[in-house]
Amino acid sequence: VSVCVSGSGNSQILHIFYSDLVDNDLRHATFDGSNFKFEIVDGNGPVVQPYDQPNRVRTASDVSISNACASTAIGLQVFYRDETQGILLGAFKGATGKWTYELVDGDRNTDNRTTGDVGTHLSAVAVGSKVSVIYDSVLQVNQQKQIIVGEVRLATRTGNSPLWNYRTLDT
Repeated sequence: VSVCVSGSGNSQILHIFYSDLVDNDLRHATFDGSNFKFEIVDGNGPVVQPYDQPNRVRTASDVSISNACASTAIGLQVFYRDETQGILLGAFKGATGKWTYELVDGDRNTDNRTTGDVGTHLSAVAVGSKVSVIYDSVLQVNQQKQIIVGEVRLATRTGNSPLWNYRTLDT
């Protein structure tokens, strides 16, 4: 479960992101002080989208493991683990009111990214227009499936730019 707030003053909206453990979807609830509204963000797509496809759409993957949200003046962002493929996904909802999807990390070892099994644990925050996501990356497990090599990673960007900056904070 993750929670963030958009708007200001009497126009604030509470956003709650949570997992549907039956359908393995990522759900979103909003509360305006009087009423709740509910929607499915992701997980109810027609097929599992392969991790190497850069143009993202709604997927049929299990996205019920972890999520974190951040709100900026230009829109709402949520980041979540694709358990089916071990990657970190994101969705953005701006003025259009429609979700757009992206792959954040876990797909390649170039551009300071990782092919680690990412996002089992994550947190996100917005400071002004800058969004930061901190998450884990499992790089190696032993025969007992215990983690023996992993990282704590940080991805940052301004607004909803597709350009992320990546750093490993600790190994």
